[in-house]
Formats: sequence, C-alpha cells, structure tokens
Amino acid sequence: MIDTKGNINMDFSPQPAANHSAAWVGFTQVNFAVMGSAVTLGIWHLEVDAWVRGFVGIGVLALVGATVTMTKTIRDVHESKRVIHKVEEAKVERLLMEHDNNFMPPPPSFTAGHDVQAATN
Repeated sequence: MIDTKGNINMDFSPQPAANHSAAWVGFTQVNFAVMGSAVTLGIWHLEVDAWVRGFVGIGVLALVGATVTMTKTIRDVHESKRVIHKVEEAKVERLLMEHDNNFMPPPPSFTAGHDVQAATN
C-alpha cells in the first residue's frame, strides 16, 4: 500500500480470489450438470403440450441466467467496497507516516533520565 518513501501504491488490480479445492470445483460442476439434467428430464416427461414444456424450459433458463447475474452483481459490489476500504486504509497509513516523520524527539537533556539524576546529586 505505502512504500518506504511514503508513496501510496494505487495498484488495484484484481486480487486472487480464495482458492477452492479441486474437489469443491468438481462437486459444483457435477452438481450443476446433475441438477440441469434432472430438470430437463422432468420438463421432458411432463404430460402437457409441447408449448407448455417450452414455456417452463425458457422460464428455468431465465431463472438460471438471473441467478448468475445477481451473483455477479453481489460479488462486484463486495469487491468495490474492498477497493474503497483499501483507499481509506492507504490514506490513514500515509497520515500516520507523515505524523511519525514530523514528530520531533525531545531534547537530549529530557531523554536521558540518569543524566538528570546525576546533575542533581
């Protein structure tokens, strides 16, 4: 965020997402395939006219598309809040560094307590 010279590094490139295990990724893919197949078979075996099966199928596809869009939007909002938090954190860190750099240590006579005692004895 801030280098040794006090410059703010404004690198907001996407950070790597949490790494998922291969087992989890495989599970989600198999789960999607199985559920998609189950719904397709269920719609195919409905005892209704073809237009009703088509209508239900289009409805399922629209629901899946809306779910993907909503998930992406929620993730984008979360990531934008992370970027805003990083900017605020960098500003606070820079203020603290400037404060530390502007801090003047007390004169030597006040920092060496044993010298003060020796002078009074």
